[in-house]
Amino acid sequence: MRRAKLRQAQPALPALYRRRHEVRYGIARKQAALERDCDRLRLEIRHDNLASLCLFQHRGYRIFDQYADYYEDGMAAHRLEKPLTRKR
Repeated sequence: MRRAKLRQAQPALPALYRRRHEVRYGIARKQAALERDCDRLRLEIRHDNLASLCLFQHRGYRIFDQYADYYEDGMAAHRLEKPLTRKR
């Protein structure tokens, strides 16, 4: 019984590590952009990648445009941006 509980908990560890890495990377990316006097971050996401789209929208990005035929396989891309604000 105890062994089954440990097996169920193991898949959560890599996800927790990924989240910590993503947060650190996001903070570093934002800081680098602010140091260069940027006022927004932009990125592109495949039109069919709903998981990434939801993740970035949850983190404050919004869709502002689309590239047709952006990827090698002909898939379109959403263009997202997030305004940057300096803490005072």
